[in-house]
Amino acid sequence: MRISSLPINLLVCICSYLVNRGIKSLRLTCEHLARNGLVCLNRVFLTASPYNIRVLRAIADHEGFRRDVTEIIWDDARLVDAPKLYRDLVWEFDDAEIDPDGGCPNWFVAVCKENLESVDERKIAGIDRPDHVAGGKQDIAQPLEVCWQLYQNLLQQ
Repeated sequence: MRISSLPINLLVCICSYLVNRGIKSLRLTCEHLARNGLVCLNRVFLTASPYNIRVLRAIADHEGFRRDVTEIIWDDARLVDAPKLYRDLVWEFDDAEIDPDGGCPNWFVAVCKENLESVDERKIAGIDRPDHVAGGKQDIAQPLEVCWQLYQNLLQQ
C-alpha cells in the first residue's frame, strides 16, 4: 500500500506524532504529499517587512493556522547603510567605494565574506548534512550584486 493512498484521517493521525522536520521529510517522499501534505505551524518567525506582515495577516485569517500557531518570534533587527564597526574600526574607506567584481560597496563585500565564514564555523566538523550542502550551493550561486540589490530593497522597506 502506498502512503499517498491512506485515508486523510489516518495521515492526520500519523502526522500528529511527527515534529515539523519529520512532516517536511514525509512531504518530500512523494509529489502527492508535497502538493496536498499537511502543514503543522506552531511557531512563526517574522520580521518587520511588508511581506511578513501579509504572512501574519494570512495566518490570522486562516481558520486552521490561527488555532495552531502558539508562538510568534519577532525579529526586530534593523538594517543599516554601513555598519559603524567597518566604517570606523576596521577600514577607513569611502562609503561610495565600489567593489569592481561585485558591483557593491567594499564594506558590503567584507560583511558578506565574514558572514559566510561565521556560518562555516558553526557547522559541526565532519558532518555534512543535506541542508549544509544545499546552503553551501546557495551561498556560492548567489552573486554579490544580487545580494546587494536584495539588501537595498530590504533597507528601503
